[in-house]
Amino acid sequence: EHARFRDDIRTFIRDNFPREYRPDTAAEAVLEPEDTRFFNWAADRKSPNPARRTAARAWAKALATRGWIAPHWPREYGGAGLTVFEQFIFNQEMARARVPAVGGVGVGLLGPTLITHGTEAQRRAHLPRILAAETVWAQGFSEPGAGSDLAALKTRAVRDGDSYVLNGQKTWTSHAQYADWLFALVRTNPEAPKHRGLTMLMMDLETPGITVRPIVDMRGDQPFNEIFFEDVRVPAANRIGDEDRGWYVAMATLDFERSGIGGAEKYRQVLNALVEWLRSKQAAAQPDARSREVVR
Repeated sequence: EHARFRDDIRTFIRDNFPREYRPDTAAEAVLEPEDTRFFNWAADRKSPNPARRTAARAWAKALATRGWIAPHWPREYGGAGLTVFEQFIFNQEMARARVPAVGGVGVGLLGPTLITHGTEAQRRAHLPRILAAETVWAQGFSEPGAGSDLAALKTRAVRDGDSYVLNGQKTWTSHAQYADWLFALVRTNPEAPKHRGLTMLMMDLETPGITVRPIVDMRGDQPFNEIFFEDVRVPAANRIGDEDRGWYVAMATLDFERSGIGGAEKYRQVLNALVEWLRSKQAAAQPDARSREVVR
């Protein structure tokens, strides 16, 4: 049964992945273990190149027909409801074929969090748009003084009627320049112990007062961002879970993150390519005698 499922995935990719959707080796943006080399679907769906933009959206539409944008979500929420082992096979075959997953942290983190901790109104508002690849999300956790010690974050949210007013900064936010919405952990009670005064909020990145500033890395690429909040008003209806209980929501979110199945396949491909090169005449022609000895 698992072998048939694996063959089904391979056939689907062969028949549905757009031939014109080619890797962009000049703009590699590999950040997470599940990413596929040379593809950045979040950027491609907004590409200035019409052909690339169309191909990225066509691939998302094809995956959506099988529920494979969110293969791990329950069927009642629009996912494929795959078992853990089926998810393993699916992620492995996607990585083996070097085709991109769709949806990013909206699929992997925000969606499952809303299924677990969100309201029915929040699920109705956001899950369908994630599954239709209409909304891409970014994750606003880290701050300049709160990286590994996440509970030390200082971005402040003050309740004002039916809204929260945000001021502060996030950093190392992956792909925020391509995202439409952000889910962020903020401080709502500065008097409480640091783990107990936090709240999780969702916000449209077009909200006045939000500034996204890319961080340029040593390659000249812009995989990360800083996000600044200046008197940003976020509806209280966009809070996930209870006020001051965001730490527990955030820990549930992070529980959905650590898979790495696709990464193992990606790294195996890299290792195989290295071994193939070492066995090649090109490697044998290198001037280092020790390299020639290794090849022999």
